[in-house]
Amino acid sequence: MKKILFLTWTRADYWKIRSLIREVDKHYSFESYVFVTWMHMLWKYWFTFKEILDENHQNVYLNINQHVWEKQEIVIANTIINLSHYIHEINPDLIVIHGDRVEALAWVIAWSFTNTLVAHVEWWESSGSIDESVRHFISKLSHVHFVANDKSADKLEIMWEKRENIYSIWSPDFDVMFWDELSKIDELKIKYDIPFEKYWIFIFHSVTTETSSFEQHCINVLDGLIQSNKKFILIYPNNDPSSDIVIKYFNKYIIDKKFKESYRIFDSIPFNDFLTILKSSKCIVWNSSAWVRQAPTLWVPTVNIWTRQNNRNNWESIHNVNYDSDEVKNKINELWEENKIYPKCLTFGDWKAWERFIKIIETERFIKIIETEEFWNTSIQK
Repeated sequence: MKKILFLTWTRADYWKIRSLIREVDKHYSFESYVFVTWMHMLWKYWFTFKEILDENHQNVYLNINQHVWEKQEIVIANTIINLSHYIHEINPDLIVIHGDRVEALAWVIAWSFTNTLVAHVEWWESSGSIDESVRHFISKLSHVHFVANDKSADKLEIMWEKRENIYSIWSPDFDVMFWDELSKIDELKIKYDIPFEKYWIFIFHSVTTETSSFEQHCINVLDGLIQSNKKFILIYPNNDPSSDIVIKYFNKYIIDKKFKESYRIFDSIPFNDFLTILKSSKCIVWNSSAWVRQAPTLWVPTVNIWTRQNNRNNWESIHNVNYDSDEVKNKINELWEENKIYPKCLTFGDWKAWERFIKIIETERFIKIIETEEFWNTSIQK
C-alpha cells in the first residue's frame, strides 16, 4: 500500500482537494493520510476541521500550530517542526499539496529535506502579493505537477520543470461545484438567516505587501459598499497579516441597526454551502482568487479589488477597480442594474479531476499516473 499524505490548512483548500482524497480512499493500492492544521484549528473560523472529520477519510491528523496572535513567521516555524515530526512518523510515499498560499512555504521547507516524492496540485497563473514568490518556490521543490490546463503546463516547462512530470488534470475546484451534494439555496437562506432576494457577496483579504496602507484601503472599499446601498453577505478574510483590520471594521458595523438590515456577516461558511450562495448571488466584490475560478464558471460577475490578484487570468465577467470608494460604489451600481449573461469560463477545465488524478485519457488511450510503477520511480533529483 502506497501512503499518500495530503496537506490542508484553510477552509477553501480542503474542498479543492477533497475529490482527490476520496479517490485515494477507495483505491485498493493506496492509503490516504490528511494533515490538518492552520485555519482549520482556530475557533475564529468555526473549527473547520470538523468538516474534514465528517468525511471519514482513512487517516486524519489534527495539528494546532498557532495562537491567533502569533506572527506569521512564527506559525511557519511551528508548522515546519510539527509536519517534520509527522512525516518521519508515517513515512509517506507521496506528499500532495495544493495551491500557492504562503502557508505552503512551511510545507516545502519541511519536506525538501526528507527525500519524499512531492506532487503540487494546481500551479496557478501569476497573481500579486508575496504569493507570487511562494508559488515559484513550491514549484522548484516539487517533483510532480498536476495542473488545470496546458497553459500552466507550458509555464512550468519554461521554468525548467520536466514535461513528463507535468499532468493536466483540470481543476479539482470544479469537482465540488458540479457535485450533486450541494445544498439548495432556499435551505441555506433559512440555515444562515439570509432574508435577501438579491444580494452581493463581499470578501476582502489583506495584502501582505501593503500592510502600511491596508487599513485605509479597507475603509475606502467598505465605504463604497455602504454608499451603494445594496444587500451584502460579508465573510471574514483568511488569517493573513492585517486580516484583523477587516474583522475590526466588520464588528464595528454589526452593532449598527441600519447596517444589520442590509448585511449578514459570517466568520466562515463551509465551501460547499458557499458555492451555492455564490451561484445564487447577483455579483461579488472581493480580492480572492475565487473570482478567476468559481465565479466565472458559475456565470457570476465580479468586482475585483486590486492589487492582490492583479496578474490573474482575466475574463469578460471580471471588472477591476482600485481602492477608491466612488469607483467601488459606481461599479457595484452599474452591475446591479445589468442583466447580462456572461459566457461560462472553462479555462481551468471541467469536473472529474479526481479521475484524471489516477489516469488521464488522451485521444483514445489511457495514461495511467499514480497507478504506474514509472510514477513512483520519478526522480527527486533536479
